[in-house]
Amino acid sequence: MAGWKIQPQGVLDVLTSVNTKAEAMGAALEPLSDAMTAAVTATNSPAIGDAVQGYFSEVASPQLEGVSARISASITGASGATEAYVQGDLEMAATAQREQIILVSPNEFNQYPMMPR
Repeated sequence: MAGWKIQPQGVLDVLTSVNTKAEAMGAALEPLSDAMTAAVTATNSPAIGDAVQGYFSEVASPQLEGVSARISASITGASGATEAYVQGDLEMAATAQREQIILVSPNEFNQYPMMPR
């Protein structure tokens, strides 16, 4: 790979959008528990009620929690990687500046007596 072309503001825009959509998804899922309870009550059947509750507690809920965890981990990972990229750029720039200062230190000008110091 020749290099990276990460645009931190672009990453921030995407992460902000993902976070907004994740929050909307969480808000949309909040009433699910009440709806499930109402559906179980409406069936008047302990067998159906147990099946519906079992499905939600053993299948749907873990899957939804997994989606939420992946979204959170993705946001954290992308944010951390971008911050490391920016920090690396800053460190490389500082190193390049230090090297340039060393190359053009005042002692180097002693060989040119006519140059002002």
